Amino acid sequence: MIPVAPYRIVLGDRLVPQRGSTNGLDPLTDRLMNRLQFRHFVGHDALVVNHSVQVDPSGIVGVRYYEIRRILPRGAPFLHDQSTHATDSDSRWRGSAALDWQGNLAIGYSVSSTNTFAGIRYAGRTDDAPLGGLNRSEAILQASSASQGFFRWGDYNSLSVDPLDDSTS
Repeated sequence: MIPVAPYRIVLGDRLVPQRGSTNGLDPLTDRLMNRLQFRHFVGHDALVVNHSVQVDPSGIVGVRYYEIRRILPRGAPFLHDQSTHATDSDSRWRGSAALDWQGNLAIGYSVSSTNTFAGIRYAGRTDDAPLGGLNRSEAILQASSASQGFFRWGDYNSLSVDPLDDSTS
């Protein structure tokens, strides 16, 4: 077992509010999200994974990510980095994380709140940045102009690195 910082999950669905609707969206805080990614680097192996956590008593949800490393050839796995990405009153959930060939991390995720229609955003961390947070500003990948009628949103998402250049997400 690899110990991580404490966190709170919220059980139940329809917990993330969305602009223009009383129908909440399901953050799926009780499981790891798409997909655990493995990368082999010179000198170490790395796994990145994420899940959704409650970040404050008001119910805002954030994306908690982890990078687990193993020094080669036979080192034990250890927690290299972890952080919860939640920068304002919007909830962020259902993330997907990926590392490029340099070890730069990108995380794509859903976003929504009473003031924001459900959409897709991303943020990242360069390999040389201090650990414990994302140093690349959040950007909008896809904004919505209406609320979602169904409580499931973003079930089939995945962030991958382009295999042609191994650096573009």
